[in-house]
Amino acid sequence: MYEFRNWSDEERTKAIFKRIKRGYPCHSPPHIQAPPGYRIVTGSCYEHQEILSTPERLQWFEGELLRFSNRLPCPVRLGVCCLTTTMC
Repeated sequence: MYEFRNWSDEERTKAIFKRIKRGYPCHSPPHIQAPPGYRIVTGSCYEHQEILSTPERLQWFEGELLRFSNRLPCPVRLGVCCLTTTMC
């Protein structure tokens, strides 16, 4: 997806129309039909920058994520996977 901003206007337009033709939103991943209240949320650090690179930053993020998820009106299951030799 990072290549998108390096594409020509014509390439971007073709990709967007292809998404729309397939029934996908033009700006985000497909919204798959799922039971009410059930969603899978994923994320990554923008351009793989080391944003959560210290234990303190990681602990801060964990606290924010838990505070937010505890306010939701449905059960939440959280998991984190760091795929680098450093922290996320």
